[in-house]
Amino acid sequence: MKKCKTQINESLLNIIAPTILKFKDKGIEIGENLAKCYIISKYPSHLEYGWLGKISNVQGSIMLSEFIPQSEGMLINALSRNIADNKIKFISEKDNYKRIQAERRVEDGQNILKQIEENGESIGIMANIILVLGNNEEALKKNSEKLINTTIGLGCNIRQVPFFQEDGFITVSPYGYTTEIIKELAGRVTLLSTYIGGFFNSSEGFSDEQGFYFAKDINGKLMIMDLWKRGGDRTNSNIVAVGAPGKGKSTAIKKIILNEYMLGTKILVVDPEREYDTIVKSLGGDWINLGGSNKGNINPLEIKPISLDENENEDEFDGIGALALHLQNLEVFFSLCLSKITERQKAILNTNLINLYNKFNIFWDTDISNLNNIDFPIISDLYNVLLENKKLEEDENTISDYNDLILYIGNLINGQDQFLFNKHTSLHTESKIVCLDTYDLNNSSERIKKAQYFNIISWCWQQITKDRHEKIMLICDEAYLLIDPEIPQTLIGLRNIGKRCRKYEGALVVISQSIIDFLDPRIKMYGQALLTLPCYKIFLGSDGKDLQEIVEVFELKQIHKDIIQAGVQGRGLLINGSKHYIFNMELADYEAKYILGGKGGR
Repeated sequence: MKKCKTQINESLLNIIAPTILKFKDKGIEIGENLAKCYIISKYPSHLEYGWLGKISNVQGSIMLSEFIPQSEGMLINALSRNIADNKIKFISEKDNYKRIQAERRVEDGQNILKQIEENGESIGIMANIILVLGNNEEALKKNSEKLINTTIGLGCNIRQVPFFQEDGFITVSPYGYTTEIIKELAGRVTLLSTYIGGFFNSSEGFSDEQGFYFAKDINGKLMIMDLWKRGGDRTNSNIVAVGAPGKGKSTAIKKIILNEYMLGTKILVVDPEREYDTIVKSLGGDWINLGGSNKGNINPLEIKPISLDENENEDEFDGIGALALHLQNLEVFFSLCLSKITERQKAILNTNLINLYNKFNIFWDTDISNLNNIDFPIISDLYNVLLENKKLEEDENTISDYNDLILYIGNLINGQDQFLFNKHTSLHTESKIVCLDTYDLNNSSERIKKAQYFNIISWCWQQITKDRHEKIMLICDEAYLLIDPEIPQTLIGLRNIGKRCRKYEGALVVISQSIIDFLDPRIKMYGQALLTLPCYKIFLGSDGKDLQEIVEVFELKQIHKDIIQAGVQGRGLLINGSKHYIFNMELADYEAKYILGGKGGR
């Protein structure tokens, strides 16, 4: 007989059979954990769908939600008396705050009566009791604060039940019952629809009004996703997707690409593993080799136009023109591809760059929007300026610095990298889907790869900011390739795109097999932001250190950890804002035609 392994929630097991159980006035010791019991003491007039799910999903919390139907006649009489009492209080109360409270109670009561009379709503007593746990004082405080903030954010009041912690524990425990004192403290008159509506979307499924079919939830219901929907905690369209190879990560992203393309979104894919060429070509898009082809050149010396956010204006850039901003980018570019350059040499290089642009009639106040790509210098022009200015120098140290710079820059125009950087920009495309293939860069040195990725990300940002009303999705596969702890500017640039692209109807999709690289202490402040900023987070099959980091960073519960650890192909966890959904990925026939014909995601 095959044995079936049962995984038990550790917090639940600790409550069922704790090694220590000690009740205090304001807390409980349960085995190795500390705990506090809270009740929701007041509710607003209107609660959004899924409000109970938001509270019950707070890390470290165990919640009991109970609805006890009551005789309508008895409660209606009680409500009517309460409304009358508060009307009197509203008229007679001198304290302005108390008058407002009384007015709100009158309004709440009248709304409930209206629902009962007009819609035939059932009425009853609702009680919500939450036990918050932590393995130490700090963890308990952190989880308690999250519970309080979440509940207050929904417009509810929450409070501890001092001296009745044992009653709260008994009520929440699987073998317990709701004690009379807890019923009295937590019970509030409410409509059945308010109670039922609290569970909407907390059962692992959701459906937007429009969008595309993404997957099925664990109950087999369709999950319809609109990545551009705004409201509540859905503030951007960014995605982070993490998963081991072969677990369905590529399939999930290609599914999103295909459906967003059909909905009219422009797609830019940075593809280091040559996985997206087939789907892009089959959709009539542009596949461009950025590893040194004639069609895929990005001139690092071509100045990009300044892009302004909605809350910015030209006056804020007074004295900082396009040339000045581009010189800052060039400092990063040359730091990446010329790893041995010194600070003194950077200063000399910057002076020569200014001289070079002046030779091409580009000055601090030049409007570069009227220039064509051939109007800008290329790296060989910079090389010639360095040779000319070296002849004017007499200081031996400065001449030595010039010699080093000439040698470094010479490698960019004479060596194998001349096909990458020493040409005018030829990357121009109006296609709705573009694959920026960087596979051939794998044969280049690390410094050249990182410099070219910086070049590519800068170009992509330029595309996103061209038209504020065009939806553009930038997909960065194997995003760990952009990480350089010594020179983190490429990662910072990607982080900034993630923060700003929503203002331009843009979306950033970051894909990686592992999140560990993003959490290196030297770049964590930028890397972790790329993981946590997106409203949509997709996890498919991880284990070991990666799984541990995912659980900690995203504060996952045991059930969600189990799903990821199981590593079933196509099954994963979707975090949408603050909500968590377990999904099973399936492809429609029309999707399989495009997606499974490519590489990866089989």
